[in-house]
Amino acid sequence: MVPWRPSPVASPLPSGDQERGEHGEHEAERRNSQHTSSSLPSELPPEMIRGTALDVCLRWWGANFWSRRSSDGYRLSQRVGSIDYFLSHDWATSPTSKTLALLLFFNGTPAALATVCISILCCGLLMANRLPGGWPTASFSTHSTFVLVFCFWQRVRCLLRCRVPIVFLDRLCIAQHDPDLKRQGILGLAGFLAKSEQLAILWTPRTFSRLWCTFELAHFLRPEGGGKPVKIVPVAMVSSLLLIFITNTVFWGFFHVWLFMEEWAFMGVDSSSIWLANLLAGAVLAPILIFCWALQVSIGMQHARDLSGLEAQMQNFSVREAECSCCTFNHVDPATGQDIICDRQLVFQTLRRWYGGGGDEDHLDNFDGVVHAQMKGFVMKGLGSSIPPARFILALMVASPLALLPQYIHLGLHRIKPYNLGLSNGHVDEEWIFWQWPVAFLHVPAVTLFFFWLGINIPRVGLSLCSKLRRSTAVVLLVVLKLLLLACFWFPFCYFSLSKTPDRYLAVFISMYGLLLGLYAWQYRSALASFKG
Repeated sequence: MVPWRPSPVASPLPSGDQERGEHGEHEAERRNSQHTSSSLPSELPPEMIRGTALDVCLRWWGANFWSRRSSDGYRLSQRVGSIDYFLSHDWATSPTSKTLALLLFFNGTPAALATVCISILCCGLLMANRLPGGWPTASFSTHSTFVLVFCFWQRVRCLLRCRVPIVFLDRLCIAQHDPDLKRQGILGLAGFLAKSEQLAILWTPRTFSRLWCTFELAHFLRPEGGGKPVKIVPVAMVSSLLLIFITNTVFWGFFHVWLFMEEWAFMGVDSSSIWLANLLAGAVLAPILIFCWALQVSIGMQHARDLSGLEAQMQNFSVREAECSCCTFNHVDPATGQDIICDRQLVFQTLRRWYGGGGDEDHLDNFDGVVHAQMKGFVMKGLGSSIPPARFILALMVASPLALLPQYIHLGLHRIKPYNLGLSNGHVDEEWIFWQWPVAFLHVPAVTLFFFWLGINIPRVGLSLCSKLRRSTAVVLLVVLKLLLLACFWFPFCYFSLSKTPDRYLAVFISMYGLLLGLYAWQYRSALASFKG
């Protein structure tokens, strides 16, 4: 993460010569000034420690991540005693993508828990016949609760006077409008890191090619860092997961329509009208589903490709070759033409203090050694498997099944019989009883979990296809493969869906959930092994 980025509206940093020698002081004074700013102190005066509330950081859908936004963000930060999360990122990554990654990281679990609570409340009111609007109200409340809490949970905490995490975001906590304050903020970066309890890295392929991003992680991993937690959140992975969530929502949205048609059939509506309604729903939702699914596969493939080169990137890392903005602009502000301080010099001198040796560049070699050994192992452990944290999957998969549950309860309460799911005469001969619809609902979370498993793993298959086929062709084949596998997983339930025999339902659900248990256990085998250890 580069702590500042030159822009036409930002005031330039003074160079080492400008600090005290702007009006012709002696050369010795200029050298002393350059020396005092040649490394980054790990201790800062309390009045210099600044952070911003997470809800402020997330306002306006990532506007604070725009490098060209007017430089008034400093007023959004405040003096703090400590910082909960130091946000490490690079400025080339999409602000929207970084905002979505932070929303899932911080708000995903609260959104899932709130959705479960609202669903339980709505289903209870529905069964007591006290819910205005019936099951549509319950389904809408479930979806809207997840979306609202996912997007605005930190703001809700602030309104409820609950403590909101304090984060360090360079754009807000380092002054952009005042050259002196800006210089103090940059020189105090190591002090900000020392006051931070956790490091959250919004990872992209550029992250460990940037000088400051590597410096920030190295600060947390060094022995003197105290073993503070480091969280790595791949930005592309979050985008892929959210697209799986959207496609899953659209998929079950069509199922809402299908179940509604079941009720129409039971009420005696003409079958041609039912099939026409299903066709219209499919015509609207199918293009959205296919487009989002293809986009998710494409992003997932790119993420898998990025991770495939991560080990080599870490192995070949050299701090001497790491990129920083000041060197890109040849240490001259492109807006004013004035000299700017060199980030590389600051970092190198700080590394000399932390990793010093006998030779002139031993500290750089020592730092490279830490990256190749300790940092490489840590990063590969966190990213090498390309598997999302389980809590991300569980958070995103709850909304759609819980939104369908009220409709299943409604069908069961009204003793509505299934229409033409396997019987040619469109009715059942025996009485349809309440428990069969709620029990049949159990296939919905199973299919959703399999839906997410396919979305996570199918793009990894695409890497091998891309070496033989065009990317667009590979995406189409993968979408077809996902549909086929999903149909195969779903078929046993559809085949036995009209059965009123409990042991058949039991056998189907045992097979579905047993397969899911095996798939996810294999996927998270390394995490399970470390947990057992």
